[in-house]
Amino acid sequence: MLRETEGIPPEVLRELALAGLTLQPTPSQAGHQHVVATA
Repeated sequence: MLRETEGIPPEVLRELALAGLTLQPTPSQAGHQHVVATA
């Protein structure tokens, strides 16, 4: 399952999905949104 995918290139999303990873948002820092890929 992938969440918060705005701004992430489709190629990266495809590789994450193939690896079975999930994107988890982390707290915004200095106006930047960060996500972490977890298994």
